Amino acid sequence: MLPQADLPTVQAFCTSSVYSSAMNLRPAAFTPATASPAAPVTDVRVYPNPATDAATISFSGLAAGRVSAYVTDMVGHRVQTIMDREPIGPGEQQKSFSTAGLAAGLYQCVLETADGQRSVVRLSVAH
Repeated sequence: MLPQADLPTVQAFCTSSVYSSAMNLRPAAFTPATASPAAPVTDVRVYPNPATDAATISFSGLAAGRVSAYVTDMVGHRVQTIMDREPIGPGEQQKSFSTAGLAAGLYQCVLETADGQRSVVRLSVAH
């Protein structure tokens, strides 16, 4: 059983420097970090939409580098990898992928660059 404190004892403790020091755990110069989200990749398209057996993801506006693209369900679970850190050149890029193994429904195609840019495009699959 925990000891019980009377009201004057609690009030005295709460106004003491011990209590105020314990409640102020942040250093005086603390400033919360603000994470700036990566810029989205522009000009990303997935077609045909809705897709039946296959679809193509196309994108442009990126410099040469490495790109990953994948399909997630609407909860965010990765269900298919389209590209995994593949090198690309500048200009328009296209990559076809099969949708035959996906159940009919809504998905998201995610495109990510090595420097953290990200774009999400919805994809409907109908068989």
